Amino acid sequence: MERWDQRGLAVACLVAVCGSVTAALFGLSAAWQMPFLFTAVYAILRSLVPLTESRQELADLRAEVASLRRDSTR
Repeated sequence: MERWDQRGLAVACLVAVCGSVTAALFGLSAAWQMPFLFTAVYAILRSLVPLTESRQELADLRAEVASLRRDSTR
C-alpha cells in the first residue's frame, strides 16, 4: 500500500468492520449499520475499479470515439 488513497481505503474498511461488529454486539438496529456497510462496499468497489489510474485510457477512448464519429459522418 504505497499510495495514501489505498491506505485510506484500508482504514475505511477497518472502521466499517469494527463499526458493524460493535453495532451487532450492542444489538443496534440495522439502520445503524448501514453507513458502515456502505463504506465497506465503497472501499471494495474502489479497490476493484481503480478509476484514478485509468484517466489516460479514458482520454484515449474519447479521442478514438470522436475519430470514429468523424469517420462515420463522412
